[in-house]
Amino acid sequence: MQQTMSNSGFFAVYGLDAQARMAVARRADQLLASWNATTGLDPEWKWPVVVNGQIPSAGRPKSPATNLYVGDGDTLKIQVDMPSTFLGTSDFDIAIIRALALEYAYRKAGPKAGKSYNRPPAWFIEGVWQETAASEGGLSAALFERLLRGAPPPRLDVFLKQRPELMDPTSRAVYRAQALGLLRALISSAEGKEGLGTYLSSLPGVRPEDSSGLLTAFPSIAKDPSILAKFWTLSLARASSGDSAEFLDAAESGKRLAAIFKDVRLPADEKSKSGEGELRGAAALPGLARTAAGRFTLKGIAEDLLRLEARAHPLYRPVVEEYREIAAELSKKARRDAAKRIAAASELLSALDARSEAIADHLNWFEATRMDTPSEAFQRGPEVLLTGVPKRSDQISSTLDTVEKTLSRK
Repeated sequence: MQQTMSNSGFFAVYGLDAQARMAVARRADQLLASWNATTGLDPEWKWPVVVNGQIPSAGRPKSPATNLYVGDGDTLKIQVDMPSTFLGTSDFDIAIIRALALEYAYRKAGPKAGKSYNRPPAWFIEGVWQETAASEGGLSAALFERLLRGAPPPRLDVFLKQRPELMDPTSRAVYRAQALGLLRALISSAEGKEGLGTYLSSLPGVRPEDSSGLLTAFPSIAKDPSILAKFWTLSLARASSGDSAEFLDAAESGKRLAAIFKDVRLPADEKSKSGEGELRGAAALPGLARTAAGRFTLKGIAEDLLRLEARAHPLYRPVVEEYREIAAELSKKARRDAAKRIAAASELLSALDARSEAIADHLNWFEATRMDTPSEAFQRGPEVLLTGVPKRSDQISSTLDTVEKTLSRK
């Protein structure tokens, strides 16, 4: 049987024509590169992956199947049985990613002959695939937007038991989005990608659907489960903004926060009996919680703050988070301590705005006065000649100089 090795040397492809084997090897190497970038795990593979495209029609699986086999001397072989019709599909990609996860999980300690082995968790495989799809073609921000507007992230123990292969296409798309959110949330934790490696290496001895096995590799989350829900939600918020969205600077973060509260107001006849006039901005939030319409408004404010929190400058992120938590709590039930918390957050925000403005003024002053190393940031045109800027002598520049001199004589 003819064979084609991938450029990485990690994949051996059999049973197809030469062109198809080359296409499979090339795609497998692309997925390997994406795996390395996403997981950050040790790329020094030990056991090769065989992709078998020659499958008798009688035993042909409905989708690519990934299996692990134990040979003599406890050697391992990971094999993907792939009908040629699945080349270029997500099912093929997932089968290869599952093979990579199996290789890493059993790299140090393979199963004994005749013993069963644990398959990598479905959420992890689907999450890595979704990350690959995001890097190659972008994410559907609208899908993540709908997830944000819906229920909170699912319970971890329930989510780990779900079987995406049995889902309809719509449900599986939602599952993949949630899986990507969980993957990014774990990477954002204190253990990060190292925790992922610890978890995958532990798979031979733990059940993938058991949440305790996952939490053991991420002690910071096991200590405070609310951290996972927070990171999970934030990762969905970032995805809903599109992966091309960049983090905001301090000034822009302050402007975006002010814009969220700009049109928030509570008329005098809807507030408490204090006799004060109309309330505007964050100060109006507690009053809004006393009506159904106000609570609906608060829910929308909380969603806007969540999206801002995902992109805000680190200086502003804590105060945005505090406002978001207040708005989210008030959208469910009025709270007596809300006014005090808002006052404290507003005081902190004022201090941040002042500090941000002072830093910007200092940087502008420094840029304007340091003339020994001009950055051209303040150059406005030909009337400003900065020392050290070479004069261009190409044909286009010479023609423009001639035109400028001619016009100046008129």
